[in-house]
Amino acid sequence: MKVIKDSVIYITGDLISRSIPFLLLPYLTRTLGSAGFGELSYYQVIIALGLIFIGFSQDGALVRYYYRYGRSGLGSLIFVGMIQETIVCTLLSLIVLFIFNDVIILYAVWAAYSQSMLALFFGAQQCQRHPINYISIQFLNALVSAGLTVLLFSLFEPGVQYRILAMFIANGTGLAASVFIFYFLQENTIKLSLKLFKKMFLYNMAFGLPLLLHQLSFFAKGQVDRLLVYKMFSSSILGVYSVGYQLASIFAILLMAINKAAVPYYYDHIKNGKVTKFVAKKYALLSLVIVPVPMIIFWLIPQDIYVWVLGVDFEHAKYYTIIFVLGLALTIPYLILVNFYFYHGKNAMIAFCTISSAAVYVIFVFIFAGIEIQYVPYAMIISNFIMNAMLFFYIDKVEEK
Repeated sequence: MKVIKDSVIYITGDLISRSIPFLLLPYLTRTLGSAGFGELSYYQVIIALGLIFIGFSQDGALVRYYYRYGRSGLGSLIFVGMIQETIVCTLLSLIVLFIFNDVIILYAVWAAYSQSMLALFFGAQQCQRHPINYISIQFLNALVSAGLTVLLFSLFEPGVQYRILAMFIANGTGLAASVFIFYFLQENTIKLSLKLFKKMFLYNMAFGLPLLLHQLSFFAKGQVDRLLVYKMFSSSILGVYSVGYQLASIFAILLMAINKAAVPYYYDHIKNGKVTKFVAKKYALLSLVIVPVPMIIFWLIPQDIYVWVLGVDFEHAKYYTIIFVLGLALTIPYLILVNFYFYHGKNAMIAFCTISSAAVYVIFVFIFAGIEIQYVPYAMIISNFIMNAMLFFYIDKVEEK
């Protein structure tokens, strides 16, 4: 089956390209130390927040546009999205310059801008089912990012600002390659009138606006804990905490690679009536059986391996990794359910479930942080379980088209 072939390509490519940042992880932990790595994690929170407002879920709007209206107009939609993102980035940059006057935050905004632009072209390659192009650009981006980081750290002293600057330049390199492939090699065109520009702008807004709270909720679930740890404890503790999450995200990368490859075919099966809400619910329940498996795998890795890879400052990273892996594994039933909602355009329902679970998450983060730092990761498990339960029960209200 082509879906299996594409999945293998996506997974292999994602693992190869994503392995570069993970190979860089020991270098970063040893050169920056736990305190420096904690500072880097703090600025990565700012990048994640910038992605929400700059990207505005336009990559998702692009994929939905393709499956609703076809390839015609795809080049124009991306161009409109790039203009929107450039305007927002310019405004945010001015705010940073005149209010915060912080060059590292400015670099973080630029990194978010270039990453959101790149996401548009990743979405285009995904929906056109060109996995080779997708992973080639991703590999180039990862290679340049890692290489520049080492180069800048060697030319200057190791610092957070040089890591973020390397990310921005790498994204720009990948973006240049993406534009060349999409518009020149694949011959996608830009045909815009004022009327069409307005129509596509409103389409992006209509798709992204209901998801804004949804995205902010995910930000709260993925980043608020780091802000809290940074403010309540120290950058050193945040460094260990964040490394645990990054190691756990190895599983998340594998899962998202499968999701990227499967979504086009999943949408086709929904369109053809092979996947109904009953089928989606059944597979979501069955997927719970494999949720504990990744946690067991990470638990079996000896403690000495974690210390050997990361350094002695990160001896407690294994504990956080195991808990985070279990929380991230609950994304499996979530993806099965939420993609069904996305296809039917039920963004408001998704947002409601996400916001509710995010509120639960923030509450438990504050409660657990007040007790002990070791309990904070459990907030992810509780909130993800609640989100899955809500999506499972509310799916009956989705009108199948």
